[in-house]
Amino acid sequence: MINIRSFRGITAEKLIEVLKQVPGDTKICIDVLGDNFPVKSVQECTYYDWNNGQKGQEHKGLLIR
Repeated sequence: MINIRSFRGITAEKLIEVLKQVPGDTKICIDVLGDNFPVKSVQECTYYDWNNGQKGQEHKGLLIR
């Protein structure tokens, strides 16, 4: 598990790498992140490949808001 000690200067790529290792039911402490931090929630999601209106392969991912 990767530990983040400061969110200052963190890239989205690094944050996503860390979040992939965290169980889906983990709570995020918004107070620690602060008002200026763009991420307020992280959820597991399912998305699909689409081709000419036809649903294709299913993928699992993270929805970051």
